[in-house]
Amino acid sequence: MPRRRASRGKRTIAGGRRALRHVLFQAALVAAHSNPMLKASAQRLREAGKPHKLIVTAVARRLVAIADAPGRTRKVWEPQGGWGIQLLAGGIDKYVPGAFLATIATIRAGGAAEMTPAARIAAAITILDRILAGEPAEQALLRWARAGRFAGSSDRAALRDLVFDSLRKLRSRAALGGGMTGRSLMLGMCRETGLDPATVFTGERYAPMPLAADETAIGAMPTAAEALDLPDWLLPDWRQALGPEAEKLALAMRERAPLWLRANLLRGTPEQAMAALAGEGIETRQDAGLASALSVLSGARRVAASQAYRDGLVELQDLSPQLACSLLPERGSLLDYCAGGGGKALALAARGLFPVTAHDADPGRMVDLRVRAVRAGARIRIVEPGRLTGSFDLVVADVPCSGSGTWRRTPDAKWRLRPADLARLAALQARILDEAAEFVAPKGALAYMTCSLLRAENQDQIAKFTQRRAGYELVEERMFTPLNASDGFYLCLMRRH
Repeated sequence: MPRRRASRGKRTIAGGRRALRHVLFQAALVAAHSNPMLKASAQRLREAGKPHKLIVTAVARRLVAIADAPGRTRKVWEPQGGWGIQLLAGGIDKYVPGAFLATIATIRAGGAAEMTPAARIAAAITILDRILAGEPAEQALLRWARAGRFAGSSDRAALRDLVFDSLRKLRSRAALGGGMTGRSLMLGMCRETGLDPATVFTGERYAPMPLAADETAIGAMPTAAEALDLPDWLLPDWRQALGPEAEKLALAMRERAPLWLRANLLRGTPEQAMAALAGEGIETRQDAGLASALSVLSGARRVAASQAYRDGLVELQDLSPQLACSLLPERGSLLDYCAGGGGKALALAARGLFPVTAHDADPGRMVDLRVRAVRAGARIRIVEPGRLTGSFDLVVADVPCSGSGTWRRTPDAKWRLRPADLARLAALQARILDEAAEFVAPKGALAYMTCSLLRAENQDQIAKFTQRRAGYELVEERMFTPLNASDGFYLCLMRRH
């Protein structure tokens, strides 16, 4: 049955965004219990047998009428921890939630009301506390977004930046803020950036509560180790792996990673991709060493919804794996043994020379690959576990790892990693490398890849593999880092005799 359209001339709330309509209905629920006039109206509808949804909708429309009424002066009272109450002059019985009236005008216009900077910081405190308690960052952000439907896309983006920036700089900000809590981290952020905490921690309009005397007294400049923002146990391994560049790379990992795209040569030239993106407000620049690698200079948040992306002109892929794939030999048959989402398989297929076979021990990781391949115009054969046969001229094994090279993008992973995890991953990597080697044809090549910067997952693995497997020689070994490329990424190319 088609939905009835609102009668012309009647007030309608259907035009607002879903998130802001949620605020309106929450306001109606509160008002129906606290406003004598609206409470009586709701009771009459209830006695008439009207459904709950219709009652709340009717109350919401009355709230719109009250908010739009001319000639009313307003005084706001915001009790701590709940909905505020707005007193409208002209009748002591006209109470409505104050949080609603802050956004009513934009709800009526179908727009979005942004949170204040202080309110965003208060929300970041809540999310950071959940992450510090063990919840993954992405899950904590998603849970908050679902509960806080009043937040628009700009609010969610700003919150993500606040949270991820503090996770990248967890130890140094905890030192500045005097503790390992969400509140201390945001206090540390204020002190690091020169923002006066007194202007943020006010307790007004959803801002964090004012600082206590002990909070203003604690906090110190980070020590040399804290300033690197790495776990203490990892520092020796980090320095051993990266030598004189260890500290520079630790500091680089504290910054936000740039967004890179790969121009899909199966759909057009890099110049055509850049022009299409520019037409949608996305400015890019070609990498000096790899023409198909495009750095996004502005409009990064528009990429995923852009027509250029939907048409397969570009793929999201960091510069470092793009450079690694460009170094691989162009051979007849190609196998991506740990295909996952298919980034490497798509990059190899974009050469347009030979079909690519994709395999993963967990087929669930490849669930989007078929759609991505069709969009990109790529020839990729997907093989389920246990059904892979034959040999290949080039086998790529991008193995599971610590992800230490991508900690700018997944900063909470840096603090979840434990020594036991490294040992477990090293054993898994060795097993996968041995499995992948079984599919390398004589005179073929085996490419071992990780997004790690640690020796235990890179050079040490190759040394042990070549000891176990006579008949493989090292052809090329590269370590990409934020200092010479983008993400941390390791490639070792070996040839079978």
